[in-house]
Amino acid sequence: MVYVMTLSPEQDYSAESTSTAFGASVEKRADKFHEDNHRAANKLEAKLGTPAGATGLAEAELKKYDSGRVSGLAVGAFGEVSAQVRDLAGLVTCELSAECLAFFDIAKIES
Repeated sequence: MVYVMTLSPEQDYSAESTSTAFGASVEKRADKFHEDNHRAANKLEAKLGTPAGATGLAEAELKKYDSGRVSGLAVGAFGEVSAQVRDLAGLVTCELSAECLAFFDIAKIES
């Protein structure tokens, strides 16, 4: 499950990271998605009356996808992207390549 959001267009995510590695702030923000979404699910569960420590409907739904891991697609101000964006781009590329190869029946031509 993927969705794109920002906390604030004025917030400087690069200030949150002390690393000098390129894209470190975007990776940190992408990793924060998981925590933020589970915290929001727990808050919703509490409002709905689910006892503390029990798995409610929102948490159960999150756990259906990738063992509950929520991946964030983070893009920085200078075009740096998180690993999840690169993974998604690779997946889309593979699917489009397979579709193209099937359309032109490349496998039969090569054999």
